[in-house]
Amino acid sequence: MPDKLSNLPKIHQSELANGTRIITQPTPGLQGAAIAIHVLSGSRDEDTSIGGASHFLEHLLFKGTEKRSSYQITTELDAIGAQPNACTSQEGVTYYLKALSSDLPQAFDVLSDMFLNSNFPEKEIEMERGVVLEEIKRAEDNPDRFLHNRFASGFWAGHPLGRPVLGTPEVIGSITREQLMQHMRQRYVPKSTVVSAAGNIDHDSIVSLVDSYLGSGAAREPAPKPSFPPSAEIGVGCARHNQRDMQQVQFYLGYPSLPPTDSRYWSMQLLRLVLGGGMSSRLFREVREERGLAYSVGAYLLEYSDRPAFVVVAGCNSSRAQEAIDVCHREVLKLAKEKLTPLSLDDAKRQARGKLLLSLDDPSDWLIPLSKEVGYFGRARTMAEELEQLEAVSPESIIALAEELFTPQLPRLESIGPDMELTLPS
Repeated sequence: MPDKLSNLPKIHQSELANGTRIITQPTPGLQGAAIAIHVLSGSRDEDTSIGGASHFLEHLLFKGTEKRSSYQITTELDAIGAQPNACTSQEGVTYYLKALSSDLPQAFDVLSDMFLNSNFPEKEIEMERGVVLEEIKRAEDNPDRFLHNRFASGFWAGHPLGRPVLGTPEVIGSITREQLMQHMRQRYVPKSTVVSAAGNIDHDSIVSLVDSYLGSGAAREPAPKPSFPPSAEIGVGCARHNQRDMQQVQFYLGYPSLPPTDSRYWSMQLLRLVLGGGMSSRLFREVREERGLAYSVGAYLLEYSDRPAFVVVAGCNSSRAQEAIDVCHREVLKLAKEKLTPLSLDDAKRQARGKLLLSLDDPSDWLIPLSKEVGYFGRARTMAEELEQLEAVSPESIIALAEELFTPQLPRLESIGPDMELTLPS
């Protein structure tokens, strides 16, 4: 293994004089490259009076700058085959693109112009306000999105992680240009900015490129984040059913999890794979293959710097929904009580290792993880470090973790479907 690890891509990190951090993972041999500007501030850092501002700003940065209209932004990137995108989460906003490595400087010229010089015309704000309101309606109409938001509002009740990233119709319908500009001035500062790049690139060239565009900004600290009373996962041990005219019942079973900074992070990742990470997982085998209770069942991690969640997600016939809920919870508890064989752990390790290594084929897959790692740790772990930590996980560590997280209390149950009564698993 050590010889193989020495051939994996290295990670390089630099910091500009104003505090902007740059992190790269060069992968020679690829035709393309990807680059992102990541702001380490998301919806959890918003005051309730401007909930959804981070996501609204993400939309508006594509609507024109002092020297480019929205049409010019898209046509200029289209002309070189660049693929721009953006996303907002609870803990950050990312603007990114993928292009041929030879065209990356031209593409970054556009991306940095959007980031630094967007002018937010009132006409575009009103136009995009309508778009975001429709996006909120779409999320409400989509059972998956609706269920996720409802689960979050209960699991993280009273905490900003429980609020929807998109905001509410009331806030988005009334938020002003000045409020959006003020939020941007407070959050889009060099010391909260991380630029990540991967693919067929050279670190020093990326540093020079980024410095030429982002290096002149003053070294400002972000404004203090809103303070919220500390709370545990107060939504654990509760059940809520959301009535909707549907043929299926969909449900979340939510348990406490570990933050990415925990030394047992890879034990948590492998625990997830063993339980619900694919067609050979325990949940899939028992719930679908053995009992035919659901078409789809799996386990996921909702990762945040604090108060993360481990969730089991499934959809099933309403007549067997309670059975499916009980079976899923029993499978979760079994992992804390039954011996995990080295063979099943080795299978999970191979699965995780394969996904990590295959992700090197698409440089854009690494942009957000690299930036998040800088936010969490101040530096990004290399692929070699990740693989070493993965290989060090033992069956005993997974069983101990399952016992710690899953046995002290019942999970949170959030469900959606026909009018019925569902209870916490027995």
